[in-house]
Amino acid sequence: MNLSEQVKQAFFDYIDQNYEIPNYLLISPDSYKTLLEEHSHFITTIPMDTGIVDMRFLGCEIGMAVNDKPLFEWRKE
Repeated sequence: MNLSEQVKQAFFDYIDQNYEIPNYLLISPDSYKTLLEEHSHFITTIPMDTGIVDMRFLGCEIGMAVNDKPLFEWRKE
């Protein structure tokens, strides 16, 4: 599973567990670079299989995490 697939899985896992859409995703700079290198379309597409028509990935924001933090984590606002 590549990084963009892991991020997508974490996104849907969050929805399954919390019954809400996360506001923000923090990932490490290295992970962010990898996502860009994979040319992931996930951050710009609308996943229709959630049943939420107007949902965009994370409300369209990805943040940078400090290196000592987990690979990615949800930040609640």
